[in-house]
Amino acid sequence: GRVASQKKGAAPTQAALAKEVAELTKKLKMTTHDATVEQSQVQQLQETQRQKGVEVEAASEELRALQSQADSVLKTLNHQKRMHELQKLPLKHNERLMQNLLAA
Repeated sequence: GRVASQKKGAAPTQAALAKEVAELTKKLKMTTHDATVEQSQVQQLQETQRQKGVEVEAASEELRALQSQADSVLKTLNHQKRMHELQKLPLKHNERLMQNLLAA
């Protein structure tokens, strides 16, 4: 920026230039520090994101395994229901035969 003590059209003094250089150096150091802090935060966020990705993948794998187990249990249950229904058919037939024999 322009040095405040500078008169219109006059060249800045050595002291004014030194002060401006010092201010710019300070701003540059602060900006560099801020950039370093921001870069560190970005790296931390990227690491957190990577860890969360690993956790999501593990949870997805567990979910797939549980879904597979649930499918297997459902198939077994349906098979057992069908077998139970098939076993009932001869029993009903035998019950009718018994009733006919007892009625005779």
